[in-house]
Amino acid sequence: MPQWREGIFLALACAGVLGAQTAPAGKPVPPDTVVLRVGNAAVTAREFDALIAGLPAQEQADAAAHKREVAGEYAQILAMDQEALRLHLDQDPAFQSEMRMARERALAAALIAHLRESAAPSPAAVQAYYQAHREDFEQARVRHILVADSATPGAHSHRTKAAALAKIQAIAARLKRGESFAAVARAESDDPGSKAKGGELGFLSHGQTVPQFDRVVWTLKPGVVSAPFETPFGYHIVEVEERRTLPLDQVRTQISDQLLAAAVRQKVQSLAAAAPPQLDPAYFGPPAAAPAGPKP
Repeated sequence: MPQWREGIFLALACAGVLGAQTAPAGKPVPPDTVVLRVGNAAVTAREFDALIAGLPAQEQADAAAHKREVAGEYAQILAMDQEALRLHLDQDPAFQSEMRMARERALAAALIAHLRESAAPSPAAVQAYYQAHREDFEQARVRHILVADSATPGAHSHRTKAAALAKIQAIAARLKRGESFAAVARAESDDPGSKAKGGELGFLSHGQTVPQFDRVVWTLKPGVVSAPFETPFGYHIVEVEERRTLPLDQVRTQISDQLLAAAVRQKVQSLAAAAPPQLDPAYFGPPAAAPAGPKP
Protein backbone atom coordinates (compact mmCIF):
# COMPACT_ATOMS: atom_id res chain seq x y z
CA MET A 1 0.00 0.00 0.00
CA PRO A 2 1.41 3.47 -0.85
CA GLN A 3 2.69 5.20 2.24
CA TRP A 4 0.49 8.25 1.78
CA ARG A 5 -2.62 6.07 1.95
CA GLU A 6 -1.38 4.44 5.12
CA GLY A 7 -0.61 7.92 6.47
CA ILE A 8 -4.15 9.07 5.82
CA PHE A 9 -5.67 6.26 7.86
CA LEU A 10 -3.12 6.47 10.66
CA ALA A 11 -3.60 10.22 11.00
CA LEU A 12 -7.36 9.77 11.21
CA ALA A 13 -7.09 6.90 13.69
CA CYS A 14 -4.68 8.82 15.94
CA ALA A 15 -7.01 11.81 15.93
CA GLY A 16 -9.94 9.58 16.94
CA VAL A 17 -11.90 10.53 13.84
CA LEU A 18 -12.71 6.97 12.83
CA GLY A 19 -14.13 6.20 16.22
CA ALA A 20 -16.73 8.93 15.83
CA GLN A 21 -20.35 8.35 14.96
CA THR A 22 -20.81 7.32 11.36
CA ALA A 23 -22.01 10.14 9.10
CA PRO A 24 -24.87 9.58 6.68
CA ALA A 25 -23.67 8.00 3.44
CA GLY A 26 -23.51 10.24 0.37
CA LYS A 27 -25.44 9.55 -2.80
CA PRO A 28 -23.83 7.45 -5.56
CA VAL A 29 -22.35 9.55 -8.36
CA PRO A 30 -20.86 8.66 -11.77
CA PRO A 31 -17.24 7.43 -11.43
CA ASP A 32 -15.80 10.36 -13.43
CA THR A 33 -17.48 13.00 -11.27
CA VAL A 34 -14.96 15.31 -9.57
CA VAL A 35 -15.71 14.97 -5.85
CA LEU A 36 -12.74 16.83 -4.36
CA ARG A 37 -10.75 19.88 -5.50
CA VAL A 38 -7.65 21.26 -3.85
CA GLY A 39 -5.97 24.11 -5.76
CA ASN A 40 -5.41 22.78 -9.26
CA ALA A 41 -5.87 19.14 -8.23
CA ALA A 42 -9.14 17.35 -9.01
CA VAL A 43 -10.06 13.92 -7.61
CA THR A 44 -12.83 11.84 -9.18
CA ALA A 45 -15.16 9.46 -7.40
CA ARG A 46 -13.31 6.55 -9.04
CA GLU A 47 -9.96 7.80 -7.72
CA PHE A 48 -11.33 8.43 -4.24
CA ASP A 49 -12.91 4.98 -4.13
CA ALA A 50 -9.56 3.51 -5.24
CA LEU A 51 -7.87 5.37 -2.39
CA ILE A 52 -10.14 3.66 0.14
CA ALA A 53 -9.87 0.31 -1.64
CA GLY A 54 -6.09 0.55 -1.28
CA LEU A 55 -6.34 0.49 2.52
CA PRO A 56 -5.94 -2.82 4.41
CA ALA A 57 -9.16 -4.83 4.24
CA GLN A 58 -9.88 -4.49 7.96
CA GLU A 59 -9.69 -0.68 7.71
CA GLN A 60 -11.73 -0.08 4.56
CA ALA A 61 -15.15 -0.18 6.25
CA ASP A 62 -14.18 2.51 8.76
CA ALA A 63 -12.71 4.71 6.05
CA ALA A 64 -15.74 4.25 3.76
CA ALA A 65 -18.02 5.25 6.64
CA HIS A 66 -16.01 8.46 7.16
CA LYS A 67 -15.33 9.63 3.60
CA ARG A 68 -15.55 13.30 4.55
CA GLU A 69 -12.84 12.91 7.20
CA VAL A 70 -10.68 10.90 4.79
CA ALA A 71 -11.16 13.65 2.18
CA GLY A 72 -10.04 16.27 4.70
CA GLU A 73 -6.87 14.31 5.44
CA TYR A 74 -6.25 13.69 1.74
CA ALA A 75 -6.76 17.38 1.01
CA GLN A 76 -3.87 18.19 3.34
CA ILE A 77 -1.67 15.75 1.41
CA LEU A 78 -2.67 17.39 -1.89
CA ALA A 79 -2.01 20.88 -0.51
CA MET A 80 1.45 19.83 0.64
CA ASP A 81 2.05 18.16 -2.72
CA GLN A 82 1.31 21.40 -4.57
CA GLU A 83 3.52 23.43 -2.24
CA ALA A 84 6.36 20.93 -2.73
CA LEU A 85 5.96 21.32 -6.50
CA ARG A 86 6.04 25.12 -6.18
CA LEU A 87 9.33 24.79 -4.33
CA HIS A 88 10.61 22.41 -7.05
CA LEU A 89 11.26 19.69 -4.48
CA ASP A 90 10.30 17.18 -7.14
CA GLN A 91 13.55 18.09 -8.93
CA ASP A 92 15.68 16.87 -6.02
CA PRO A 93 17.82 13.92 -7.27
CA ALA A 94 17.12 11.84 -4.16
CA PHE A 95 13.36 12.36 -4.56
CA GLN A 96 13.49 11.46 -8.26
CA SER A 97 15.45 8.30 -7.47
CA GLU A 98 12.92 7.33 -4.81
CA MET A 99 10.01 7.94 -7.19
CA ARG A 100 11.69 5.91 -9.94
CA MET A 101 12.18 2.95 -7.61
CA ALA A 102 8.62 3.29 -6.31
CA ARG A 103 7.36 3.27 -9.91
CA GLU A 104 9.47 0.20 -10.71
CA ARG A 105 8.14 -1.67 -7.67
CA ALA A 106 4.55 -0.70 -8.46
CA LEU A 107 4.88 -1.81 -12.09
CA ALA A 108 6.52 -5.08 -11.05
CA ALA A 109 3.61 -5.71 -8.68
CA ALA A 110 1.15 -4.86 -11.47
CA LEU A 111 2.93 -7.31 -13.79
CA ILE A 112 2.73 -10.08 -11.19
CA ALA A 113 -1.01 -9.40 -10.83
CA HIS A 114 -1.39 -9.51 -14.64
CA LEU A 115 0.57 -12.77 -14.87
CA ARG A 116 -1.56 -14.34 -12.14
CA GLU A 117 -4.72 -13.49 -14.07
CA SER A 118 -3.37 -14.80 -17.38
CA ALA A 119 -1.67 -17.94 -16.01
CA ALA A 120 -4.58 -19.40 -14.00
CA PRO A 121 -4.51 -23.18 -14.61
CA SER A 122 -7.45 -24.84 -16.31
CA PRO A 123 -9.57 -27.49 -14.52
CA ALA A 124 -8.04 -30.07 -16.88
CA ALA A 125 -4.51 -29.08 -15.82
CA VAL A 126 -5.46 -29.37 -12.16
CA GLN A 127 -7.00 -32.81 -12.79
CA ALA A 128 -3.91 -33.97 -14.69
CA TYR A 129 -1.59 -32.83 -11.90
CA TYR A 130 -3.67 -34.64 -9.30
CA GLN A 131 -3.59 -37.90 -11.25
CA ALA A 132 0.16 -37.64 -11.82
CA HIS A 133 0.97 -36.80 -8.19
CA ARG A 134 -1.54 -38.83 -6.17
CA GLU A 135 1.22 -39.86 -3.77
CA ASP A 136 1.53 -36.22 -2.69
CA PHE A 137 -2.00 -36.41 -1.33
CA GLU A 138 -1.68 -39.72 0.51
CA GLN A 139 -1.85 -39.55 4.29
CA ALA A 140 -1.26 -42.08 7.05
CA ARG A 141 -2.75 -41.85 10.55
CA VAL A 142 0.03 -42.82 12.93
CA ARG A 143 0.72 -43.59 16.60
CA HIS A 144 4.23 -43.89 17.96
CA ILE A 145 6.17 -44.52 21.14
CA LEU A 146 9.47 -42.70 21.63
CA VAL A 147 12.25 -43.70 24.00
CA ALA A 148 14.84 -40.95 24.25
CA ASP A 149 18.45 -41.06 25.36
CA SER A 150 20.97 -38.44 26.44
CA ALA A 151 21.65 -37.51 22.79
CA THR A 152 18.00 -36.80 21.95
CA PRO A 153 17.53 -33.06 21.20
CA GLY A 154 15.40 -31.35 23.85
CA ALA A 155 14.48 -34.55 25.70
CA HIS A 156 16.66 -33.88 28.79
CA SER A 157 17.07 -37.62 29.20
CA HIS A 158 19.95 -39.10 31.23
CA ARG A 159 19.37 -42.54 29.72
CA THR A 160 22.29 -44.08 27.81
CA LYS A 161 21.76 -45.32 24.27
CA ALA A 162 22.07 -48.90 25.49
CA ALA A 163 19.45 -48.29 28.18
CA ALA A 164 17.14 -46.68 25.65
CA LEU A 165 17.51 -49.66 23.30
CA ALA A 166 16.79 -52.08 26.14
CA LYS A 167 13.67 -50.17 27.10
CA ILE A 168 12.25 -49.96 23.56
CA GLN A 169 12.85 -53.71 23.12
CA ALA A 170 11.00 -54.40 26.39
CA ILE A 171 8.10 -52.21 25.15
CA ALA A 172 8.05 -54.13 21.86
CA ALA A 173 7.73 -57.38 23.80
CA ARG A 174 4.80 -56.00 25.81
CA LEU A 175 3.01 -54.97 22.61
CA LYS A 176 3.56 -58.43 21.12
CA ARG A 177 1.89 -59.89 24.21
CA GLY A 178 -1.20 -57.84 23.34
CA GLU A 179 -0.97 -54.78 25.57
CA SER A 180 -2.77 -51.70 24.24
CA PHE A 181 -0.50 -49.51 22.13
CA ALA A 182 -2.24 -46.33 23.37
CA ALA A 183 -1.96 -47.37 27.03
CA VAL A 184 1.73 -48.23 26.72
CA ALA A 185 2.39 -44.95 24.90
CA ARG A 186 0.70 -42.97 27.67
CA ALA A 187 2.78 -44.76 30.30
CA GLU A 188 6.16 -45.02 28.57
CA SER A 189 6.60 -42.60 25.65
CA ASP A 190 9.07 -39.70 25.95
CA ASP A 191 7.28 -37.62 23.31
CA PRO A 192 5.47 -34.88 25.27
CA GLY A 193 3.37 -33.88 22.27
CA SER A 194 1.70 -37.27 21.78
CA LYS A 195 2.18 -39.11 25.09
CA ALA A 196 -1.10 -37.95 26.65
CA LYS A 197 -2.94 -38.87 23.43
CA GLY A 198 -1.73 -42.45 23.45
CA GLY A 199 1.02 -41.69 20.95
CA GLU A 200 -1.41 -40.25 18.40
CA LEU A 201 0.33 -38.09 15.75
CA GLY A 202 -2.67 -37.66 13.49
CA PHE A 203 -2.44 -37.83 9.70
CA LEU A 204 1.03 -37.48 8.18
CA SER A 205 1.96 -36.88 4.55
CA HIS A 206 4.97 -38.18 2.62
CA GLY A 207 8.16 -36.43 3.68
CA GLN A 208 6.61 -34.73 6.69
CA THR A 209 8.91 -36.48 9.17
CA VAL A 210 12.61 -37.38 9.20
CA PRO A 211 13.56 -39.96 6.52
CA GLN A 212 14.00 -42.89 8.94
CA PHE A 213 10.52 -42.36 10.40
CA ASP A 214 8.94 -41.63 7.00
CA ARG A 215 10.35 -44.84 5.53
CA VAL A 216 8.76 -46.99 8.23
CA VAL A 217 5.40 -45.22 8.04
CA TRP A 218 5.10 -45.74 4.30
CA THR A 219 6.23 -49.37 4.26
CA LEU A 220 4.07 -50.49 7.17
CA LYS A 221 0.61 -51.91 6.51
CA PRO A 222 -2.31 -50.45 8.49
CA GLY A 223 -2.89 -52.26 11.78
CA VAL A 224 0.68 -53.59 11.97
CA VAL A 225 3.09 -52.51 14.72
CA SER A 226 6.67 -51.87 13.62
CA ALA A 227 9.83 -53.28 15.10
CA PRO A 228 11.89 -50.77 17.10
CA PHE A 229 13.93 -48.40 14.91
CA GLU A 230 16.18 -45.41 15.46
CA THR A 231 16.00 -41.78 14.29
CA PRO A 232 17.99 -38.72 15.42
CA PHE A 233 15.32 -38.29 18.12
CA GLY A 234 15.77 -41.69 19.74
CA TYR A 235 14.13 -45.12 19.39
CA HIS A 236 10.57 -45.50 18.08
CA ILE A 237 7.82 -48.03 17.62
CA VAL A 238 5.09 -47.05 15.13
CA GLU A 239 1.57 -48.21 14.38
CA VAL A 240 -0.16 -47.07 11.19
CA GLU A 241 -3.87 -46.95 11.97
CA GLU A 242 -5.18 -46.12 8.48
CA ARG A 243 -4.26 -44.63 5.11
CA ARG A 244 -6.23 -42.29 2.89
CA THR A 245 -5.87 -40.26 -0.29
CA LEU A 246 -7.33 -36.77 -0.14
CA PRO A 247 -10.01 -36.33 -2.84
CA LEU A 248 -9.44 -33.85 -5.65
CA ASP A 249 -12.18 -31.52 -4.47
CA GLN A 250 -10.38 -31.13 -1.16
CA VAL A 251 -7.03 -30.19 -2.72
CA ARG A 252 -8.17 -28.46 -5.91
CA THR A 253 -7.40 -24.96 -4.60
CA GLN A 254 -4.02 -26.09 -3.27
CA ILE A 255 -3.05 -27.57 -6.65
CA SER A 256 -4.33 -24.53 -8.55
CA ASP A 257 -2.32 -22.17 -6.35
CA GLN A 258 0.77 -24.34 -6.74
CA LEU A 259 0.50 -24.48 -10.54
CA LEU A 260 -0.19 -20.75 -10.72
CA ALA A 261 2.83 -19.89 -8.56
CA ALA A 262 5.04 -22.14 -10.68
CA ALA A 263 3.82 -20.55 -13.93
CA VAL A 264 4.39 -17.02 -12.62
CA ARG A 265 7.82 -17.95 -11.26
CA GLN A 266 8.81 -19.50 -14.60
CA LYS A 267 7.71 -16.38 -16.50
CA VAL A 268 9.61 -14.06 -14.14
CA GLN A 269 12.72 -16.23 -14.43
CA SER A 270 12.51 -16.17 -18.23
CA LEU A 271 12.20 -12.38 -18.18
CA ALA A 272 15.24 -12.12 -15.92
CA ALA A 273 17.22 -14.51 -18.13
CA ALA A 274 16.39 -12.42 -21.21
CA ALA A 275 17.81 -9.30 -19.55
CA PRO A 276 20.80 -10.45 -17.46
CA PRO A 277 22.23 -7.81 -15.14
CA GLN A 278 25.55 -6.17 -15.97
CA LEU A 279 27.32 -5.33 -12.71
CA ASP A 280 30.22 -2.95 -12.19
CA PRO A 281 32.89 -5.13 -10.54
CA ALA A 282 34.58 -2.04 -9.09
CA TYR A 283 31.42 -1.38 -7.05
CA PHE A 284 30.06 -4.89 -6.46
CA GLY A 285 33.36 -6.74 -6.26
CA PRO A 286 34.31 -9.86 -8.24
CA PRO A 287 31.77 -12.65 -8.72
CA ALA A 288 31.76 -15.43 -6.17
CA ALA A 289 33.92 -18.39 -7.07
CA ALA A 290 32.09 -21.44 -8.40
CA PRO A 291 31.92 -24.32 -5.91
CA ALA A 292 34.67 -26.87 -6.35
CA GLY A 293 33.69 -30.06 -8.13
CA PRO A 294 34.04 -33.50 -6.57
CA LYS A 295 37.57 -34.78 -6.26
CA PRO A 296 38.47 -37.71 -8.47
